[in-house]
Amino acid sequence: QLVSLKTVHAPLEVLNVRSCTAAVSDAVLLMSIRVFPSITSLNISVCAFLSNAAMEAVSNLPHLSFLSLSGNRQLVDSALIRITKALGSTLTGLEIAHCKQLSVAALEATCKSCTQLRYLDISFVESFRKIQMIGTYCLKLEHLKAVGLTNCAAESFQRLFSRGVSLRRANFKSCPVTSDAVIELAYSS
Repeated sequence: QLVSLKTVHAPLEVLNVRSCTAAVSDAVLLMSIRVFPSITSLNISVCAFLSNAAMEAVSNLPHLSFLSLSGNRQLVDSALIRITKALGSTLTGLEIAHCKQLSVAALEATCKSCTQLRYLDISFVESFRKIQMIGTYCLKLEHLKAVGLTNCAAESFQRLFSRGVSLRRANFKSCPVTSDAVIELAYSS
């Protein structure tokens, strides 16, 4: 059916299959990427049956600017690093919330590759104990959602804000943000 859609409709730019666990298999995702190379926004969050290899295939979408992988607990560092290295110059929005297998090393590699990011959601990734590298590499970041990072060091937030990132929106609910970090954020804006 996806193949016939290409001939009937204009080139697809936005594809949201969030939580379509049973319907979205590796084969469906791979076919969608092949049939709709003009996708600029892709939400494949909470698709529990996708393999890391299939998620890595989003790297073949040359115009992709927004990607949501949130809730894909099977996502590992190496897959995220390959995706963000390939799409680093085009990605402006990335959601990796609730991706429980990711480490700080993957976050740092992502930040180094994706210097155009304006929106980043890293909520509830408990292994993210340090996040200051976001402020070092993602200087265009305007919106950071980092809810539930209870294991993150409080000084990491202060260092994040002292690096020069000018956030317009920030959500640090249930995080150890100190008053010094808030003051640093006020001065960086």
